[in-house]
Amino acid sequence: MAVIDTKVSSFVTEFDPYITRATNLRTGLAYIDGAIIMPGEVFSFYNYAGPYNKRGYVFYHEFVGNGVCQIATTVYNAALLGGLEIVKRYPHKAKSVYVPGGLDATVASYSNGWHVDMQFRNTYDYPIYVSAYAEGNRAHVDFWSNSDAKKGKTYATSSVQIGDRGYTSYLHVYQNGVQIEKRKIATTWYSE
Repeated sequence: MAVIDTKVSSFVTEFDPYITRATNLRTGLAYIDGAIIMPGEVFSFYNYAGPYNKRGYVFYHEFVGNGVCQIATTVYNAALLGGLEIVKRYPHKAKSVYVPGGLDATVASYSNGWHVDMQFRNTYDYPIYVSAYAEGNRAHVDFWSNSDAKKGKTYATSSVQIGDRGYTSYLHVYQNGVQIEKRKIATTWYSE
């Protein structure tokens, strides 16, 4: 039987804990905390945390749930650092302040049922347990699985700016501390 015994990846973003947007971040974290993704299963951020007007989300600036994208971005980066397959990811119109350019993920839901999602697939031979929580001004997303899940590999991301509004993001794959692959994740162009 597979044992979940190791934190295989984690990502942290910072936020202002004194504004109502923080309520939406904490609510989004609470909805995904405790999720278990079985081998081969696709995690849909929307299926856990959406729609973004449900209980716990509040109005901030222009709409209810403003800020939940930061949690989707935190999950997205934890998935990248876990070496997991990204199924769906859409960037914002403008560069986010809480991650380097090209490493953000946006989500949205609309009253007609249409939504924008962020998804990843569990490519491990073991289940993944998601631990998501806020501590002070930091949003944490930790993925836990078996110590053999990543097969000795570690991962890092980087972002290179192109002109005024473009970024190309990369995933660096390491084995025994030596880079064995540099994979292009995406090229993102921001309109604002």
